[in-house]
Amino acid sequence: MDTSSYIRVHLNIYGTWNSRKFFKDEGSAEYFLGALDSIFMVCYAIGLYINGAVGDRLDTRKVLSFGMIGSSITVILFGCVSEWTHFYNKPYYIAWWVLNGFLQSTGWPACVAVMGYWVGKSSRGLVLGLWSACASVGNIIGALLCSSVLNYGYSYAFLLPSTVLLGGGIVILFGLVVYPSDVGLEDPDSHEESNGQNPIDTDRERLLDNNEDIQVLPDQNKAISVGRALLLPGVIPYSLAYGCLKLVNYSFFFWLPLYLGSKFGWGNTESDKLSIWYDVGGIILGTVAGFISDFSGRRAPVMTVLLVLAMPMLYFYKISPNDKKINAVLMTLLGGFIGGPSNLISAAISADLGRQTVVQGNERALSTVTGIVDGTGSVGAAIGQFLLPVIHQKLGWGAVFYFFMIMTGSTLLCILPIIYNDFKEHGFRCCSKRTQNVGYQRIIMDIDEQTLATPGKEQLSTVDQSAGDMPSLAPIHHPQKVPGEEEEEEEFIDETLAERLWGLTEMFPERVRTFADVSTKITWATSKFFYSKATYLSWFIASSACIMALPVMIESERAQMEEQHLQQQRQILLGPSAVSSQSKMPQFAQ
Repeated sequence: MDTSSYIRVHLNIYGTWNSRKFFKDEGSAEYFLGALDSIFMVCYAIGLYINGAVGDRLDTRKVLSFGMIGSSITVILFGCVSEWTHFYNKPYYIAWWVLNGFLQSTGWPACVAVMGYWVGKSSRGLVLGLWSACASVGNIIGALLCSSVLNYGYSYAFLLPSTVLLGGGIVILFGLVVYPSDVGLEDPDSHEESNGQNPIDTDRERLLDNNEDIQVLPDQNKAISVGRALLLPGVIPYSLAYGCLKLVNYSFFFWLPLYLGSKFGWGNTESDKLSIWYDVGGIILGTVAGFISDFSGRRAPVMTVLLVLAMPMLYFYKISPNDKKINAVLMTLLGGFIGGPSNLISAAISADLGRQTVVQGNERALSTVTGIVDGTGSVGAAIGQFLLPVIHQKLGWGAVFYFFMIMTGSTLLCILPIIYNDFKEHGFRCCSKRTQNVGYQRIIMDIDEQTLATPGKEQLSTVDQSAGDMPSLAPIHHPQKVPGEEEEEEEFIDETLAERLWGLTEMFPERVRTFADVSTKITWATSKFFYSKATYLSWFIASSACIMALPVMIESERAQMEEQHLQQQRQILLGPSAVSSQSKMPQFAQ
């Protein structure tokens, strides 16, 4: 939720306190709001480092529910109690906003940890890419909820979202299942490794085949330390990259309505509605980027393409004309090129880093790693909240966009070692070795096993010899009919027919048979592969359509509520007789 816009209402930007103003001018109010945003982001960043480690050491369900319930209480004390008691004080607001930052920092590491436990790496990009859009959807729903009750008083803009958050915390406390093992399911990553013929599993089976005494050590299941989590491969580069990228992303999140109003002269309502398209772009391209990274098995190249496209798009948006439709299109693309990689790092990549092979024996590292990555990103966002007003006042909005381009390029520089190692290992191939093993090679291996199991020429002669000895065998009498006996006989007949048909292929040359065999394998593997990807794509299109339709439905409902509220105000001001007489007046065509 864009808290700064609601605090603007609270601090007399909309004229609520006409008789007792909190600031001498609007510039002082903007400075205090920027300071509040920075204080919140600093406390949120510090809390991420702490609560990320706490989430791996305590019950994740209780940590998450405690943060949600506590955050809802602080928001009520911040915006509602101060108005109900008519107590207006800057230290009071700062104190509760500091506590709110610490409490809200329990949410993201715990959520990513739970999703990482339930979703395997082969589909983590798509699922977490779509799931990470929950932040953008929450921004849209929160803005619409607050705007729908703002006419009744600004305290309701704080009360309604905090009540929803309180109810969600209670549901999480009594209904969340953290680990698949809690309901008798196996870990998704271990299941994928066993299906993908992981060499570690092969070595383990080879050891278990020996007749030696093996001592099984109990699983310690301890949480990883913050220092060791920092030394995990990829944690520091992605953390620094997210610090630069989140600065840009959150700057648009907090300051985009103000930019639209100051440059184009649009009202607050129009600017807030247009800024929704930035979140929509992040939702769509974030999900698409996750799907492509799953398909290719590589996250860094997908991020590189989006970030490279983001820099010229920042320039195009800087010179965008005073046209709402063009601005909405450019804003959607810009939100996708910046918000998409941001969602990818904060969710899918953080889960990958916390579930690396290095920590497979100690899987309680997800929340800690996510806290480090997101905490570093929040530090960058807090720095941006300090720098952005200074750059805007000294150099103007053009310099702000050039600053965004520099920070986007810095994001690429931070992940440059990862990109170099990725291309050094895999080159420009579409799929990595891991995806090929799980995809085509595994299907072809299944076909090869079936082909080897089919009897050849020598096996047919063995079957004929054994068929001659069949009458000498004593028949087996079953006391009752065995279920599936007819199916077994039919299968035996089919196998015999297959053997005969296979023998007919010997009349063709060896090259023809080899070519037909390879063509059949490739056709079958390709069809099966694209069928599986088509199911993922159809699910993605359906989910995206639902997400796109949700803001439209909520916006139409909000417009109806505003119309009803205006009618009620008109009835109160004019009286029932005036309204009834106005409705009876004849209507003439314009």
